[in-house]
Formats: sequence, C-alpha cells, structure tokens
Amino acid sequence: MDEEIQKFISIFDPNKRIDFTKVLTNDITRSEYAVLWMYKNMAQNSDVVYVSDIVKKFPASAQALSKHLRTCENKGYIERVNDKVNRRNVMINLTDKGEKVFEITTQEFVLLKNKVFEKIDIDEFREAIKKMFEFREVLSATIDELSKKTGGGENN
Repeated sequence: MDEEIQKFISIFDPNKRIDFTKVLTNDITRSEYAVLWMYKNMAQNSDVVYVSDIVKKFPASAQALSKHLRTCENKGYIERVNDKVNRRNVMINLTDKGEKVFEITTQEFVLLKNKVFEKIDIDEFREAIKKMFEFREVLSATIDELSKKTGGGENN
C-alpha cells in the first residue's frame, strides 16, 4: 500500500486513541470529564442545568451522552433530579465528589498541557489544529460528494 495512503488512513484509526487515564489519578474517562466540563461551563451562566441543555451541545449522540451521564452518576460525580414543575425535565447537579474529581483532573490536564507545550511551540500547535479542522471539513465534503456520485453504501 502507498505509504501516504497508509498514513492518511491511520490518522482516523480508532485503536490509536491516546490513553489519558495513564496520567490521571481519578477513575475518569475523557468523555466523563467532558460531561463534567460541560456542566461546569453551563452552570456559570445558569442556576439549573438540564440534561436537554447538555444534549444540544455535547459532541456525540444523545445515546452516547446518556451512557456517559449514567457512568458519571454511578461513580458519584453527578446526580440527576426531576424538575418539580415539569417532571419530564431532568436537572443535573455536580456532587462534592464530582467537584473534587473535576478540579483534580483539570489540574492534571493543565500540567499535561504545560509539559507538552514545553516541547511544541503553541503557535505551531494552533496552526496544526486549524489545518486539521480544515482537512476534516474538506475530507467530509469530499466523501459526501463522492458518495452521491457512486450512490454511497459500504460495499459499492
């Protein structure tokens, strides 16, 4: 296989994810941290954070978010509470344990980021991220364009 094609495909290999848990002291996944982070950001602007609010902004499906919320709840990081006015609306609260885990994990991510940027220039990083997002958009649009021409489908 052409080396450039191999590199191109390997960028998207789901088996090559970076395991952040190696540097975290708490039993928290990147996705669970993302849920806590989103809650903290939303709670800055509102006294109440609803699951429906998080669903709108979370970068994954509602089913994936539901799974992450369930594991966060099982680990004692959050609690879900039905709204007294409309019981179909479910609010999320961060527990004391969740607050502590979030703060510690945030400090660990800051330390990791600082260590990385001792080795990589921040401006080069920002440019690389910008280019990756541009690449992702072009790749996605190209796949959509080609799938329309070929009729799409996995085995075409």
